[in-house]
Amino acid sequence: MILITEKLNKNVKSVETDLCATLYRYVKSLVDKCDENEKEITTQTKDYP
Repeated sequence: MILITEKLNKNVKSVETDLCATLYRYVKSLVDKCDENEKEITTQTKDYP
């Protein structure tokens, strides 16, 4: 982590915050995609007898 902070000219806490925010957005996008797929599958199966 220290090498990253030196390269970015940031302190450790700032890099940790940025990393957490990025991971949160990434995981949220994956969950949203799963939810969309589940809704689509549910809608498609309702149309079948």
